[in-house]
Amino acid sequence: MLGPTITRMHVRGLRTLADVSLDLRGLTVVTGDNGCGKSTLVEACEIARRAAEPQFLPKIAEIHGWPYLLARGGASSQTAITIDVGEVNAQTFRYRLEWAEHDVVREVIGLATEDSAELGLRIHRDNADSRGPFAEPGQPLADGATWATGAVPADHYDTAVSAQLGRHPQQGLAASRCALALRDIAVHPGFDTTARWATRKANRESAMRTPPQLRPAADLEHMGANLACLWHAIKANTPGAKYAEHMWRVSELLGCDVEDVRVPSQAGGGYVAIEVAFRGQAPVTQAALSDGQLALLCYLGMLLAPTRRSLLVLDEPDLHLHPRALYHLVHLLVELASRHPVLVTTHSDRMLDLLSAPADQVVVAELDRATRSTRLLRPQREVLAQWIDTFRGYGGLRAAGLEPRVLPEP
Repeated sequence: MLGPTITRMHVRGLRTLADVSLDLRGLTVVTGDNGCGKSTLVEACEIARRAAEPQFLPKIAEIHGWPYLLARGGASSQTAITIDVGEVNAQTFRYRLEWAEHDVVREVIGLATEDSAELGLRIHRDNADSRGPFAEPGQPLADGATWATGAVPADHYDTAVSAQLGRHPQQGLAASRCALALRDIAVHPGFDTTARWATRKANRESAMRTPPQLRPAADLEHMGANLACLWHAIKANTPGAKYAEHMWRVSELLGCDVEDVRVPSQAGGGYVAIEVAFRGQAPVTQAALSDGQLALLCYLGMLLAPTRRSLLVLDEPDLHLHPRALYHLVHLLVELASRHPVLVTTHSDRMLDLLSAPADQVVVAELDRATRSTRLLRPQREVLAQWIDTFRGYGGLRAAGLEPRVLPEP
């Protein structure tokens, strides 16, 4: 399914991400030391995704917490996330989300140009109890913006924006494509594969080891909670011959003795489980599958899901996986990246070794110790070419301590 995709992202003032930009085309793998901003980059993508929701402000306050999003040390009281949205044979639009210390939000939408003043559509929204000194609807803005909706409470945001879009078709096109791209971002910080005995010891249930209530599923939900529903949809919507191909891919991931992935209904009705049938053995249920097996079913499910994404973000997908399984994971990620951009974070040298084009795919996150701010660096293609053949891949080069030699000077 073709649609708008996120082609570039810029973040300013978000914890260690003081001022970073990242091009997003194909597969992008971000690596670096602990505490250098990789997970914050993932969170920035989730904040951008939530910006398309009417209840954006309350959710950000509840889930992320405004004070915890500011740059470390209080160096900046303003934060901004900017994304470029592109389509095949179409103009690139730009969306910028800005907020300050007291949860005031401004959004700017328009054509992606070097001069941000040309972004024409201004939207201001805040919580009903924290109005700011914003422009009234229709009032000209000093920087050349065409119009502003004024300060709108979150629960009236969609209505206010829709009323203005009908009057300004060009800005309306930019806004609609940006909104679609934001909604189609998929962010997975990990899957809840914790063993059932461990979660019960903590008096909670694991989202992936408990059968969910059957509901429509076009893609994988947060923490993989609807894995059984997704595979139920895949089985129901895939012809027999094509589904046999899917089982061949499952056998590549989980072992040659896999016969089927089953989604039986549970006693009492309304719930479905996922289980894997191995040749000559009783099926293994989701409660008993290993962490890695569940994760691999998630990744394959995302590949087979009939959905459109503008960007897929995975935080350390190599967790729980055997080195041999990483080979198949990287191939799955490359296949997904042929449809839409894929952003991945990792600490795995083995995963980096499996990348076929590290000069294009690897981004190194470094922390400037003096300013406590993140830099994003790509290997220098010519310098990397002189070293890479000596090792099994980029991971081997990094493990040997030679990564600084292929990175540009800060």
